[in-house]
Amino acid sequence: MSHGLATAAVLAAAVGVLIGSQGAVNAALSRYCPPLVAALVSFSVGAAVLLVLVVAIRPGLGTLTQAPPGLLLGGGLMGTGIVVGSILLVQMAGAGRTTGWLLAAQLTAALALDHFGLLGLPVRPFTTARLLGAAFLLAGALLVRW
Repeated sequence: MSHGLATAAVLAAAVGVLIGSQGAVNAALSRYCPPLVAALVSFSVGAAVLLVLVVAIRPGLGTLTQAPPGLLLGGGLMGTGIVVGSILLVQMAGAGRTTGWLLAAQLTAALALDHFGLLGLPVRPFTTARLLGAAFLLAGALLVRW
């Protein structure tokens, strides 16, 4: 494995732990406030941290003003759905089931994005191996359900 790929694998593992834990943390917070307020707190803390990083690092805006409005709104709207949905799902089904279901749905959507080259991604067609990987992940998510 190349150095870059090894670094990516470690980063993916760390992000995976964060994703798997975020819903549970926010669900725990929602025991003290309504789920929408817990999501607002999560986003507010995240926005504050990002603001500090942008001020400290000064990455510049690039050509942000030329971006289509849908791209400017999309990530934030999707993030809201992800955080609020995760809070509710963890409360209804637990962290393990929620993570399994979300990973299966996430991989299915990602394979479709790749296959059709959506959102400017390079086309990476479906292959038997990729579809089998998604099927096994879905099977794992279903097994976690029981």
